[in-house]
Amino acid sequence: MVIPEYNLFVNVEPINSPANTAGGVQKSLGIYLDSGRASNNSGWAISTACDEEKLHRLLAAFDYLYSQEGSNTRSMGLSAEQGAADVASYVEKGVTNGTRENGTKTWTEEMDNCADYGVYAFCANRMPGVVVDYATRTCDLKDGVDRDVIADEAWTASGNDNVYPLTVGFTPEETAELNKLESVVWDYANSMIPNFIMGREELSEVSFTAYQEQLESLGMFRILEIRQAAYDRYIEKANK
Repeated sequence: MVIPEYNLFVNVEPINSPANTAGGVQKSLGIYLDSGRASNNSGWAISTACDEEKLHRLLAAFDYLYSQEGSNTRSMGLSAEQGAADVASYVEKGVTNGTRENGTKTWTEEMDNCADYGVYAFCANRMPGVVVDYATRTCDLKDGVDRDVIADEAWTASGNDNVYPLTVGFTPEETAELNKLESVVWDYANSMIPNFIMGREELSEVSFTAYQEQLESLGMFRILEIRQAAYDRYIEKANK
């Protein structure tokens, strides 16, 4: 989230919730975690557009990617022997020796020590079931511990105490009112938050108070009332 031409330097990192010193947060972790880690881009599609010639090529690719060497390539990228030096993205990032040693699950020195880009910049991340367990890169460690492990601990430190259960049910009337109110509230919030971040709206105690008051006028408290009532019913049923 760094855009120098706008003088924007935003650091996004995991932090324990609630995010204040009273909740035990004394300082940031000082690590970066890819926001895409929770995304789901696996799946299958059926199409009639694949003719016989393309189908043979596709199945041959499947055969390769589901082999040991193919899964290494899919998960860790190309080796020098596979022609990394001829691929533009590898040349651009300065890993013309490849991201892994040929025929192994070992990172090259350049990839092992480079924290400027992630693994998925050099491998295919859209084939379910094709992945190898590779060693964590040196640049992904903080004091000898995997940064993802540290981040996961930070995200989950407060447990589920501040998580609204997905299984809470609403009456038809509540659902209709929520849909109406939340669409307006979220439209406003989703337009204002980027403006605060980008500097298009001044972020001060006065402007933030005005932002909160506008959320209230759009029905924020009514949304909370509906959700609280539904949650109370949920807890009552769970305790029976």
